[in-house]
Formats: sequence, C-alpha cells, structure tokens
Amino acid sequence: MKRVIPKHFFAALPYIGLLIFLAGTVWAFVQSDSFRIQTSQFLTQRSEFQWRAGQAREALIRLTGYIELSAATGNDLNPDAMRQTMLAQTNIAQILSLLYLPTLIDEDQIALLEQSQHSYETAVMPTILSGAATSEALSEQVREITKNMATTPRNHATQMMVSEQIRQDIARNWMYLWLALGPLALIYVTIYRRYSYLFWQDKQIRAFASLFVHMTRSRVTALRMFLDNVSAEKPPNREMVIAARSAALELEGINDDLHQIAHSKSEQRTEVLGKLMGGLAQNDTVDIVANADAVHWHVPASAVSVVLDELVQNALAAVEQIEAPKVAVKAAIKRPTFPFQSPMLLLQVTDNGVGMPPEIVEKATMPFFSTKAGEHTGLGLTSCVQMATSLGGKLTIVSKPGIGTTIRVRIPLPRAARFSPT
Repeated sequence: MKRVIPKHFFAALPYIGLLIFLAGTVWAFVQSDSFRIQTSQFLTQRSEFQWRAGQAREALIRLTGYIELSAATGNDLNPDAMRQTMLAQTNIAQILSLLYLPTLIDEDQIALLEQSQHSYETAVMPTILSGAATSEALSEQVREITKNMATTPRNHATQMMVSEQIRQDIARNWMYLWLALGPLALIYVTIYRRYSYLFWQDKQIRAFASLFVHMTRSRVTALRMFLDNVSAEKPPNREMVIAARSAALELEGINDDLHQIAHSKSEQRTEVLGKLMGGLAQNDTVDIVANADAVHWHVPASAVSVVLDELVQNALAAVEQIEAPKVAVKAAIKRPTFPFQSPMLLLQVTDNGVGMPPEIVEKATMPFFSTKAGEHTGLGLTSCVQMATSLGGKLTIVSKPGIGTTIRVRIPLPRAARFSPT
C-alpha cells in the first residue's frame, strides 16, 4: 500500500527549515563569541608569558653585569645582586608553573627552560647567596641561562600553530554562518511571498464577494418588483417580461462565474478580451471601441467581466432618462516599455447621463463606501474600485452633473499574458 504524505507536512516544511537554519545561525553566533574569547585568552596568555620571560631576562642581565664587575675588580657583589637573583628565580619558576605553557611553546623549549632552572638553582644561586667569590665561569653560566630565556619566547612555532588553528576555526565558522543565512533568507522570502499571496487572494475574494453581492441584490430586487406587479387581474406587459428575463439571465451568468472561481484549478482563468466585450454590444445604446490588437489579448476573465458588466449597467442606468442615450466602452493594451514591466489593460466606460456630484465621486473611491439607489450614484462602484485594486490596478472617476461620467480602469496583466491574433 502506497503511503501518502499529508499535505500539511509540505506546508510545514518552510517553517521546519526556518527553525533549522535559524538554529544554525544562532549556533554560529555563539561559536563566534567563543572564538573571540578564545583569541582574547590566547593573546593574554602569550603576553603574560613574554612579560615574565622579559622580567627574568632583565634580572639575569643585571646579575651578569654584577658578577663580571666583581670578578674584574675583586670587590664584593653589588647588594642589588641578591634581589636580582631572587627575581630571576621567581620568574623562571612562575613561567614553568603556567598551566597553559604547552600551548605556547613545544616540549623541547619546555625542557630547555627546566634545564636552565635546574642549572640556575643548583650552580648560580648557591654561589651568589653564600657570598662566595665570583668567577668568569659563573658569568658564562648566567649568560647561557639568559640566552635560553631570550630564545624560548621567540620560538613562535607552537604559537603560530595555535593562532592558525583559531583563524581556520573562525573562517570555517563564518562559512557556516553564511551557509545558514542564505537558506534562512530564502525561506523567509518564501514564507513572506506565501502570506503575501494569501493576503492578495483574500483581498481579491473579498472584492469579488462584495461586487457579486451587489450585482445579485440589484437583480433580485428587479425580479421581486416584477413579481409584486404580477397578478391574475394584472398580467405583465412585454417590457416587464423582457426585464425579468434579462435579470434572470444575468443572475445565471453571475452564478456561472462564481462556480468557475470556486472550481478553478489555476490562479486565474483567462479569456480573450474581445469575447468578454462581445456580450456588451447586444444593447444598441452601447458602443464598443477597441484597439485592433486589444481584443486578442487574454485577460483575467471573471474580474474583467464583472467590472465591465457593472460599469456598463451603471452607465445604462444613468442614461435611462436621456433623450439620446450613449454609452461608449473603450479598451486598449499598453505594451511594456521595459522588459521588467507588465502589459497594461486600459478600460474606459463613458456615458452622457446625469453624472455625479463631486462629493459622491470622492466617496465612491473610498473603501467600504456604499450608496443608496438614486441618480447614477454607482451602486457597485466601490466594489469595482476594490476589485481593480486587488488586481494591482487603479480605477478613476471623472463626472459632472448633467454632462456624464467617465470611468477609467488600469489593470496590469501578467508578464506572460498571451496575445492570440486568431
């Protein structure tokens, strides 16, 4: 039996990856701090070692001078010779007692220091502390010990190995950090884009729902008025039957659009613009004007269809009382100027109806504004604005009372939007 992986597992994968690479980034930061402490500790240890070696070397040099001066003149040692002797012995002993000494110098250098300490404590110190006569041989012994104390701190082989190891660890840690940050940023962008798409999808669904609710309500109201005025004593006239049948057909079309949206497997269903505009020309009042190539472009079917239908219905409502009614629907495609731009669908619906006052025009573009039935106040205009905005476009209104209204819609098409000349 084939095992099916749950869908929510794939949905959780970006978050699992985010946690993993975030943990890797935190680990790399912690390691960086650890290497910083390690480097600081190493530098401190090396400085202490070199300082104590320098103190011992300086004391031995002074002691050598006192011994040579005493041997040459036959006088007693300078009283400071005792202090320098003890100072040198103390610093040599403290150097050999350092716990981290093996990390600074190799075993041969440590053995040389131990040999120097033994020679100093068994041959040099007893002679000086007893006040015995000094000799050239004693001076040569101190010089040899001084040479060893000068040579050992300069042996940087072990120190260089430790420093190089720390540098390699730091470089490797930086590599791990960048390897963690790269996928971390990619996963973050993936999650951000996912939620941006879900937000855009939710916004578009809300705009669709708002527009469909209005369109359905207006047609249901028309059918209700028809039924209220129909009785056995008062049969409906031909105009009322035609209006009722038209409202029913429009409701059926709205229902089909909703069904297609609900069962659409792709992100958007597209249709040739000319086909969507063809249904508008059935009314003699509506005049269709489109660029030669505009009618051949594939556009978001449901969105453009409902926007055009609502705008045309509003325009027809505005010219009902006009002696010479006229509604013009224009369509054009603005091709991209640069490769990274998208083609732009330009729609314009113009009527010579009663128009709208400025205060209504201003409010009509505000989200969630709705108007009551009246003289061409754009019952679904706010929903059309929301629909255009959800598609990344813009809807603008120019209207004057007694002159008419022009509504322009700009909707960017996907960069892969197809042009079908047939």
